[in-house]
Amino acid sequence: MVTRCFLPLLLVYSLLQALAPTVAQEPGVLSYWSFENVTEPWISINPQALLGLTAAQEHVLAGTSALEVQYVFQPGVAGSEVISGNAVLPTEGGVPGLAAISLGVQASESVTMVVGGREREGGAYLCPLFCPGGAWQKVTLSLRDFLPVDEMPDPDGKLEPEHFEGLAVIDGSAFLSTAVGKLPVAGFEPGSRRMWLDEVKLLSIDLPPETVNLPEGWPDAVVIDSCDQEGIRWIVIGGKEWKAGREGDKPAGRGHYRFDYALPMGTVVAWLKALPVGRLAGTAALHLSLRSDQALRLVVSVQEKGKARYSRQIELVAEEDWKRFDLPWGEFVLDNDSQDDNGRLDVDQITLLSLADLSGLTGKLQDQRTILWLDDVYATR
Repeated sequence: MVTRCFLPLLLVYSLLQALAPTVAQEPGVLSYWSFENVTEPWISINPQALLGLTAAQEHVLAGTSALEVQYVFQPGVAGSEVISGNAVLPTEGGVPGLAAISLGVQASESVTMVVGGREREGGAYLCPLFCPGGAWQKVTLSLRDFLPVDEMPDPDGKLEPEHFEGLAVIDGSAFLSTAVGKLPVAGFEPGSRRMWLDEVKLLSIDLPPETVNLPEGWPDAVVIDSCDQEGIRWIVIGGKEWKAGREGDKPAGRGHYRFDYALPMGTVVAWLKALPVGRLAGTAALHLSLRSDQALRLVVSVQEKGKARYSRQIELVAEEDWKRFDLPWGEFVLDNDSQDDNGRLDVDQITLLSLADLSGLTGKLQDQRTILWLDDVYATR
């Protein structure tokens, strides 16, 4: 889900000059922005956006003020290069020792934000972050969480701190409204929006690799999302009146995601997780744990790099306890509107995993409110 729509923003990083950041005394913190007095060196490259500080406490994560960006959103069109909502931190000269990025972000509407980074050699990397409207999302992202932009390849294929030249937080709605095309999804209504940033830290201490609890005797897992980390690192489209976040009392005693949303009649909601090519190579099955307060029929899909898409359906019983779905790749079927040159799912070419709730298309007479819980998404060999 990374496209040319973000290229204009990433291309201008090398033209920007950075001011010195605040250096925190906290161990492991290389640089820190609390936005207590000034916005610099943060900027927005949208000339119509207003960037400043706010003291409204509902929009402040810590201290007395936060960075605020006011902008007008218009749904994207094919070939559009307009990115309306963004906040950019130039880091010319690199950030030696950088291992992770911590930040708090809030949006006036429920949106998928994109945290992006660019290298001096031209490579660009992105990580999505779902932000329910009006709720702070505090997240720490390892450099491992950033996926390369295909149109801006990096010779060595990894984000290197010494070459890190810019950080951006972007409202991804313009890109997503273009990418979904004619799919019946809500959440892309035009109008005035705001985004807030606070407590941004560049860290020298990395996060430990994610793990999941496997049944005894199972092979090692390729973790897609343990749902234990702060921040929902998925692209989410559709739905209304979102309430979502991490809860901490899953059966294994760690954490899981809780999605609470209204699904307007005639629309769908989907969760999408981008994956690097080759991440799932050699695996035989996908596994994920779910529960819901509604009886749901969900579609689980994967997409190859060549755009071929394979899917299968799963069903949830209302108010049932957690259910782990074990889905062998051989049970996924090529979608009717998709084509594949070799007619088979090439697991080593999977670049996207998606989960879709299509219950809004079943002819129901009113909007449906649903709570869906998600945990331990992984593949096994």
